[in-house]
Amino acid sequence: MPNFPTSLPSATPATHGEVVGEVVAMASALIGMPGRNVVRNGDMSIAQRGNGSFTTTGVYTADGWTKDHVGGTHTVNRTTTAPGSLPGGSAASAVLDVITSGQAAAGDFSSITQRVESVRTLAGQQATLSFIAYAATGTPKIGVEVIQFFGSGGSPSSLVLTAMGAVTLSTTSTRYTVALTVPSIAGKTLGTNGDDRLQINLWTSAGSTFAARAGSIGIQNSTISITDVQLEAGPVATPFERLPQQTQLAWCQRYFKAITAPAGAFAFGSGFAYATTGGRAYVPIGMDMRAAPSLAASTSALSGFSVFTAGGGNAALTAMSIVTASIDRVTFDFTVASGLVAGQGTMFLGSTGTHIDLSAEL
Repeated sequence: MPNFPTSLPSATPATHGEVVGEVVAMASALIGMPGRNVVRNGDMSIAQRGNGSFTTTGVYTADGWTKDHVGGTHTVNRTTTAPGSLPGGSAASAVLDVITSGQAAAGDFSSITQRVESVRTLAGQQATLSFIAYAATGTPKIGVEVIQFFGSGGSPSSLVLTAMGAVTLSTTSTRYTVALTVPSIAGKTLGTNGDDRLQINLWTSAGSTFAARAGSIGIQNSTISITDVQLEAGPVATPFERLPQQTQLAWCQRYFKAITAPAGAFAFGSGFAYATTGGRAYVPIGMDMRAAPSLAASTSALSGFSVFTAGGGNAALTAMSIVTASIDRVTFDFTVASGLVAGQGTMFLGSTGTHIDLSAEL
């Protein structure tokens, strides 16, 4: 029979150094843990919609990032960085330049926003937001806000807006951290459409109407550059989680996919004619999207799209629309001026650079 101690050693309160040591050890353990960052395309490396300039409010810029503004001019560009120009050995190759000018009114504002799938994300948890940012001139601020959107359809709970303060920038690229606690969603009701989300707002200008939400940053006519945005569970900011590009692209394409024609006539899909002026084509997406996608506006011009006719030529499209869609394929109805034979197979073609933009964004 082994000899067991008859009493336990007395417990002593942990010293400050021991607590700090435990936090550092915990952070070290998390550094290699995949999936820490809930922000999609935080390093702005994927830009299926191009590099800008983006000036219209409410549009996507680099994948995952929307821009919003009221008043003045708000322009977002994606630009490349010089090697070694960012702090902490960051390997980010791109930043979003957020340019605000001409704002003055109480209701004016500008911001960039990330929508994270599922309002359950980090709910009720302590979390840390970190990002690299710098200003072209001066010392403007970035206000941080978290929004919990409970979705649409049915009778979902109302938005929960949580201001998280602000950071002051300089002209030196610096990594900033903001500690926050994401509110609990206990007792909340989700919508029935599956589009609930956690939203991160980075305010770059805000009149007095939005002072409480934007950390009282005020009206700012400035140029601010941002990259390496990371939101993770816990009280410590770990090094930015830089995903392999194929992984990052697949994550982005869950929400938006641009199917682009390479050089020459590219067959997007095949189908059949049901009249001399109309037909149907089936286009595979090649991966599963978040939901059945819609056709993004950039495809509506139809320039460069055609179908192969019975006579061996190509007939330009005069109209195209989605008839049915699932998460991995889309069916289009198309019309042409003439040249098709009902019941005959055909190919749905695009010339160099044409693209079908499919969106399942939140």
